[in-house]
Parts: sequence; structure tokens; C-alpha cells
Amino acid sequence: MAAEKTRRIILNADDKAGYSIYGLASPEADYKLSLALNATRRYNLRLDEPVKLGIIPGKGEIIFPRFSDLSLLPHSWATLIVNRSDNQFLVKKPANIDFLFITPEENPGQSIVEMQLTLLRSKGLITGFFRIEADLIDREILDKALPRH
Repeated sequence: MAAEKTRRIILNADDKAGYSIYGLASPEADYKLSLALNATRRYNLRLDEPVKLGIIPGKGEIIFPRFSDLSLLPHSWATLIVNRSDNQFLVKKPANIDFLFITPEENPGQSIVEMQLTLLRSKGLITGFFRIEADLIDREILDKALPRH
């Protein structure tokens, strides 16, 4: 079997946003990925109030599960959000994102967050990650995605 090539795509995040947004691709369930991030000893992600986008007639409310660590507010926090609810996506582009991971802004390159995500990728818990510009996400959706406590 041929070795799979992995590639890393880095998109410059909006410097004025105050937070970094990562798109994650992962075969893992949301709770398993939150536990894996917690195991890096940097986070304490817990199930938080889900992101709610509205109601689809005949189907009900569109809900995206969210796990947040707000234990070190206001200086540090993190949130992991599932990007799919049935056939609906919280963020449609870039495609193939299973999760959004949002943390306070760090410099791109050798940031602690990126080192932790690289470790999870080496263990097969995520298959890829990249930074997403805040401008690529609808402002209303982004406002709902950020934790509010």
C-alpha cells in the first residue's frame, strides 16, 4: 500500500478578530475529539449550550453540538463545534470540515494550538486542520459560534 501524502494548508486568520479559527477533519465522534483535546492538558472542554441556527419546517431546530473551556476567562478559552447537523452545515466553505475549533489569537506557525493539533493528527484522531479567515464565515453564524458566558 502506498503511503498517503498529507498536506497542510494555512490560511491567514483575521488579525483583528482576536481569535483563531481552525477547521478540523476527523473521523472521531465529537465527545472523543473533545476528550483527546483535553488529554493535551491544555483544555478542559465540556459540553456547552449548542449553537442553534433556526427551525426547518417539519424537521425542527437546527442544532450544532458545542464543547467549551471557559475556565480561564477572560484570558484563555476554547470551543469545539460540530459543523454538521443532519444535512445542514454551520460553515459550508471551505468544504469537508467536520469541526470548528476556536481559540484566542495566536501567531501562525509554531503556535501551541497547532502543535497540539499536529500531535492529534499523528495519532490519527484528526486527518487534517487549517486556519480559516473569520471573513469566510457569515458574521451572524460566527457570533452564535463564539461562547457566551
